[in-house]
Amino acid sequence: MDPTLLILLLTMIGYTITSQKIVNQGTAVLIERFGKYHRTLEPGLNFIIPIIDDLVLEDSTRVQVLDINPQPCITKDSTQIRVDAVMYWQIINLHDAYYNVEDIELALKNLVLTTIRSEISQMELDDVLTSRDTLKTTVLKQMGITTKEWGVKVTRVDIQNILFSPAVEKQMEEGRVTSLARETLVKKAQAERLVKDSQTEWIADSVKRLADLLDKHPHGREVMQFLINHPCQTLRWMRYRREKTSKMRKSARLTARKLEC
Repeated sequence: MDPTLLILLLTMIGYTITSQKIVNQGTAVLIERFGKYHRTLEPGLNFIIPIIDDLVLEDSTRVQVLDINPQPCITKDSTQIRVDAVMYWQIINLHDAYYNVEDIELALKNLVLTTIRSEISQMELDDVLTSRDTLKTTVLKQMGITTKEWGVKVTRVDIQNILFSPAVEKQMEEGRVTSLARETLVKKAQAERLVKDSQTEWIADSVKRLADLLDKHPHGREVMQFLINHPCQTLRWMRYRREKTSKMRKSARLTARKLEC
């Protein structure tokens, strides 16, 4: 075979091999030609011009995780806390992610920290603790506006933990103790009020029944006058009748249960 033809054949084979670029699923490749953006290679078999086309960046288009270390924040009521967050993001446009921002991960980290601090500074401590879902939704919405220009999409932001200084934890514990004590006093007062109302209702009912009985008794007026003049003895007698009636009812229920057995 002619050496020139052989060299030409080998050159064509080498050119064909080097011009092929296989891109895996979930990956995108950025190509520049003469130092200028040319195109983005999609997953599958692609062809480029060796030497002229330069592979600048190959990156994943799958969802990635960015863990944010606990960062200090100050609430609206001047309470200092530390917030631990995690962010899930995905490259949508590799061109914008490469050309519009220098370091995409650093930019996302600083953006999420700034957004979280800004939102927490407008909330009181109780709202931060009880409204995490609202905080996450607001942060995600605010980040979506900015990251759209960077060619990335923030899919989720989670507040993993909220840490307090020892002084703040002590204040919260004292507040919980005070709240429990206040709740106990309220329940005790309500119970006492219920008992008092029950006793008043019982006394009124007993007096009514006694009045009905005395109306039918031939010496009812004399007995009523005696009861009015001796209120303490009257109350003791009424309590005695109440306890006796309660015991009789309890004994009747026990007898009925034995008969059923």
